[in-house]
Amino acid sequence: RDYKHRVNCALFRGAACVLPWSTWVKDSLIRDYGVNSERIEVVPPGVNLDIWRPKARQPNEMLRILFVGGDFYRKGGDVLRDAFRQLPDGLAELVLVTRSQIQPERGVSVYNHLQPNSAELIDLYQTADVFVLPTKAEAFGIAAIEASAMGMPVIATAVGGVTDIVVDGENGFLVSPGNVELLASRLHQLGTDPDLRGRLGHAARSRAEQFFDARQNAARITEILHQTAV
Repeated sequence: RDYKHRVNCALFRGAACVLPWSTWVKDSLIRDYGVNSERIEVVPPGVNLDIWRPKARQPNEMLRILFVGGDFYRKGGDVLRDAFRQLPDGLAELVLVTRSQIQPERGVSVYNHLQPNSAELIDLYQTADVFVLPTKAEAFGIAAIEASAMGMPVIATAVGGVTDIVVDGENGFLVSPGNVELLASRLHQLGTDPDLRGRLGHAARSRAEQFFDARQNAARITEILHQTAV
């Protein structure tokens, strides 16, 4: 482990420029590997904002909560399910997209075989009211970017690179991992305040346009490569 760490330190320190996805990784490069902060620029991944965009629709009768995570338990799906069970009957419905085999229950729909960027998955995003990612660990969180681009509030745990995506109270809410009660409280708040959902959702789309446009970020990487080469 020490040898691998020394090798990584040498590689990072010798690089002309290091382009991590998140501030979380940038801080680790400085703290753990001694990389000069002036040679680090955070360039996050993005999505195609022409595909991942809101659409006009009729309001749902109940708050539609969307979760997308291949590993249901690592992504905190069990925490969300417990929080959902605390909500008053008739306030919300829960849509789970996961590879894990989860039993449906009253008010809960489960989708196991959806492909990334598929029309059915995009439709689920476009018809949801709030996206929840209560993950226990996360390097970044592409699904949260997709949800933001769709113009919906995101509730997520304050772990890893997720804090670059969700600004608490601005475009969603951050909660601590495993905090069922706080998550349920935030869901209830959004379920009973459509104006708040609208404000947070608008801010989420704006933040996606500013920071998570795939074309814009790819162009920035190309620009950096060109500057470095010459």
